[in-house]
Amino acid sequence: MGRREVAAWGGSKRSSYMGVLDAWSWAKEAEDVEYDVITCLNLLDRCDTPRSLLTQIHSRLAPTGSLVVALVLPFSPYVETGTMDNLPSEDMGMRGSTLEAQVNVLADEVFPSLGFKVVRWSRLPYLCEGDLDQAFYWLSDVVFILRKVKNDASQDETEVYGDKKQEREIIGEEREVDGVATCEESDNDCYEDALYEVKTDL
Repeated sequence: MGRREVAAWGGSKRSSYMGVLDAWSWAKEAEDVEYDVITCLNLLDRCDTPRSLLTQIHSRLAPTGSLVVALVLPFSPYVETGTMDNLPSEDMGMRGSTLEAQVNVLADEVFPSLGFKVVRWSRLPYLCEGDLDQAFYWLSDVVFILRKVKNDASQDETEVYGDKKQEREIIGEEREVDGVATCEESDNDCYEDALYEVKTDL
């Protein structure tokens, strides 16, 4: 999927939709349809207003809808058009310099503040177009499966973060982010397992 596209599946009693929409005008194209699943793949680091986009996605998801986000970490935003310095006009709210630290910030702060709860996440290889010095770059793409929750500042913390609030370390073959497990299986198996969980929960 391109860096400027979101995809959506689902619909209401009156209509249904499955397809790819332009990231900049998709909310208008979607009109009043509610979606069961929306994917936003490798887009947030190339978006001028990433938090606004996530807010739009939240408003278009059904009450029990899911969002699949893929994001290269460590986070390095670069807006290709519309800015002089290629930096986004809206701060994502990212902190930390390592992949593990930024996953924790996303799961504990960024996504919950926008009305999403992390169900599962996995790290996958990501090949990026190179430059004159190197043909391509091998990066880490982190895929998050998110569930829509009430976007309410007064919401009980355990509803957003889960029951476990603890320091997390990357040890052995399993990881835990606020009670949400992920795995270090083969990359394809982990990604397929995560998507299967979304399908079976709908």
